[in-house]
Amino acid sequence: MTFDEKIIFAVDNIPVPDSLSPENIANMLKSTQKISTNKKSAHKTQKDVSENKPDITMSTSPVTKRNVIFKITAAVAACTVLVAGLLVYGNNTPEKPSLGEVITYEDIKPPAQMSSYSELYTIYSALAIESAGTKEFSNGITDYGVFSNGDSDIVKSDGKHIFCLSDGLLRIIDTETLSDICVITPSSQPPVELFVGEDTLYLISPGKERTVSLEVYDISDLKAPEKVSDFSQCGNYVSSRLENEKLIIVTDYSDYRTTPLEGDTDLEDFVPRYFIGQTENYVDPGNIIVPANAASTDYTVISAIDSDPKKGVEVKAILGSGGAAYCSDSELFIFGNEYLSGYSIISKFELGDLGYGGSVSLSGLIGGKASVSQYDDTLRVVTSSFDESGLLCTNIYVIDSKMNVINSAGTLLQGEILTDVRYGGNFIFLYTADAQKPALILDITAKPPVTVAVNALNDGKLTKYTESEMLKFSFSQNDSGNLTGLNLAMIDSVSGAMIAETSLSAENGIFFTDITNDARSLFIDSDKNIIGVPVYSFNEFGTQNRYYIYGFDTTEGFTLSTVIEYADIDDGNIFKRALITDDKLYIVGGERIVSVRLSDWKVIDSVTA
Repeated sequence: MTFDEKIIFAVDNIPVPDSLSPENIANMLKSTQKISTNKKSAHKTQKDVSENKPDITMSTSPVTKRNVIFKITAAVAACTVLVAGLLVYGNNTPEKPSLGEVITYEDIKPPAQMSSYSELYTIYSALAIESAGTKEFSNGITDYGVFSNGDSDIVKSDGKHIFCLSDGLLRIIDTETLSDICVITPSSQPPVELFVGEDTLYLISPGKERTVSLEVYDISDLKAPEKVSDFSQCGNYVSSRLENEKLIIVTDYSDYRTTPLEGDTDLEDFVPRYFIGQTENYVDPGNIIVPANAASTDYTVISAIDSDPKKGVEVKAILGSGGAAYCSDSELFIFGNEYLSGYSIISKFELGDLGYGGSVSLSGLIGGKASVSQYDDTLRVVTSSFDESGLLCTNIYVIDSKMNVINSAGTLLQGEILTDVRYGGNFIFLYTADAQKPALILDITAKPPVTVAVNALNDGKLTKYTESEMLKFSFSQNDSGNLTGLNLAMIDSVSGAMIAETSLSAENGIFFTDITNDARSLFIDSDKNIIGVPVYSFNEFGTQNRYYIYGFDTTEGFTLSTVIEYADIDDGNIFKRALITDDKLYIVGGERIVSVRLSDWKVIDSVTA
């Protein structure tokens, strides 16, 4: 997917366009089969292309250095550029030209890490010819996880202060008085994500010329934060994480090359860059990984940044595999899809020093980071592919800490489009596009994974509530597709049985909620037994802004604790986030902040900047 940089920054929080609906994705996959078939037929006179197709490895061993074998055709000498259509997902641009079959290769299984830029150049030059793109396979699966303090957001708290992004500014707010302590105007473009460390503030912004920018502030004095340094790296924003006072930033970088490289002297042509302040740096060749079966010139760039980038930055890059990331408590997994060949590649890194832990190739395309989950030192992955009969199907893989596949199940849900994946302990929930068909619940510790239950109707979204319970929510709609109600249900994580349910309806017939396109708008704190749901609607006087707070008990089911309600002229202050400090709940929307006492749900204060 290639979007405007600002849109890419919000890619996890925007509605999926029609072009990426599950039905259209299935059609794209079918088109991919046709393109691949036609390509093979067109080049039989040169060489059977199937011989050039990278092997799909179901397990990996330590990567040893192998020779890269190239076949150079006469077209190289003539510098003839043949145009081959590549299927581009996520935008309406015409088919981009490639370099056709000027250079072909029998096999690329390079050493895991490059020894020199010259070695990288040799591999990159071949991949530029065969590139098919490695982007996240977006099929409508949304990550409705429980977010931690290590995840980026637009609102954060250190317990005594609230840090809030609003209208391109950062507000630092006292939780007792709800008054501004300080307002920061970033020097780069308006930030879209923030992190708060012990005495450090991180602001992430879309940069110029397809870069991501980071501003680091010393906030030991909250009344006068001091900017420490700037940092930026190539690519469009993918993900970020703050772990042990070290910030991890992941970007996806493509150069969209359509002409051959002229030589290996200009590093900017084939090596990703990053900047510490105004100093330009190229990723060291020893920090560039090319996994087996790499088939694209796309890079994923990963940075691990200390509280002051001038004191320490570790930057690594993966060639030919990227576009999405999944982060557990201790490890980072980078994955991408090779569309025309129908396989995916996952690479593992340790958080902190970004130590490379190996890669594995899997049959099928990965449908976003919600399709990946780590549990008990194993990685569980769901992919979509075609079976031997040409039917769309679902595959499940379990990968150990050495990136070897130790369990798998394929040809599930034949002919069905997978739209949602959720993990609950040893179990996995699979939802399809057909709301009238049941969802499968499989035990993925069994070999092969087996179906243990069939959930009720196949609708709604799931997110973790406790280790044994999952919160399911779905929306009621009228004939025009407008929301008219919200349904909540608590589901047993093992059996899939419904424990309790409740619903709310719009007073004026139609309502809106950011939960449909921003998973972070749904507030969950199972320790304090709080579920927060923002809802707004319109009437002749303006916007009716409501925040529903529910509690849950296995005996009593759902209980509505309170509804916080405000009337506004416009929708600039609709509720977007909530957080808890000590005995108060803070609800944030636009320039409004409301503090609510947890003991009796009374509004203590409400201010508008």
